[in-house]
Amino acid sequence: MKHLLVEYKKFLKTDNLSINTIETYLGDIDVYLNYIGFDSEFTKDTSFESLFGEQNLEDYFESIISSDKYKNREALNAKLKRTLNRKMSSFAKLLSFLVREKKISTNFVHTFDRSRFMGNISRSDDFKKYLEFNDLKTFVQKLLAFSHESKEKTTLVRDKAIIFLLIFTGVRASVLGNIKLNDLDEQLTRIDNIFLKGGGTISVPIDNIYLKPILSKYIALRGRNQNYISENSFFLSEKGFPIDRHLIYRVVRKYTQKFLGFTVTPHVLRHTFATHMILNGAKTVDVKLMLGHKNITSTQVYQHVNDIKKKYNLINKFYKGENVKA
Repeated sequence: MKHLLVEYKKFLKTDNLSINTIETYLGDIDVYLNYIGFDSEFTKDTSFESLFGEQNLEDYFESIISSDKYKNREALNAKLKRTLNRKMSSFAKLLSFLVREKKISTNFVHTFDRSRFMGNISRSDDFKKYLEFNDLKTFVQKLLAFSHESKEKTTLVRDKAIIFLLIFTGVRASVLGNIKLNDLDEQLTRIDNIFLKGGGTISVPIDNIYLKPILSKYIALRGRNQNYISENSFFLSEKGFPIDRHLIYRVVRKYTQKFLGFTVTPHVLRHTFATHMILNGAKTVDVKLMLGHKNITSTQVYQHVNDIKKKYNLINKFYKGENVKA
């Protein structure tokens, strides 16, 4: 990686960029690699298609939008848009270099719909970082009670399952969309093969109170649809195709607007999971591990937790509603 960055710096100089711009672009890479938990231990085996993949970069851009740094959005909207635009230009340049070096096949950042990300900056009325407990409780209860006039359709049950997975596991939208049917164990106690941003996988426990019942219902309805029989992706469209992260975003926005009167993103639900775990007694290190972060801080090494039961109990203490702090 170090050698590649040296070559990339030479590449930037050929574009007659200023020294400040070059250093900024190189700094953007450092920040991103830290964000995904890049570890020099797997340098030789790194897949650049994965390391700088579309899902990772979209998650990164979304994290910038929801950053604490930009909480006062009215004052910082313009600055945030400039920052996001610069980051996208920076990575477009990097991917052009990686294509030239035959490390990746395409430069997808060139075709990004930047307006979609810019729209996220001003879409929510109050730009919530996470849902307060009362909002979270209201949202879960109203979503549970909601049904169509006839019987619940597969798509509604699927949408509920998507939202509850985000709330009760803290997984990323890009990861949720890639869950396979055989990643869930038969007893519905855990989901395996949850991919980390920097490489590797973990397992996440399934909450018994809210998540397991809706997953069971979705699996039953899913099995009755002839379009779904040959498809291993867990979450599917009405036509039987795997869903993408854009559908997940639409689902979250649709139902938060319907039941809370404002919209949030899947990233906010991830923050909600982490925040309320910590507020109710979980240690930061435990929550970091459950979120699948590669590292805890820039100086702490990520350590895997294989004890699913331990993580499951940690979730249950909060989500059973026992001794919950408002």
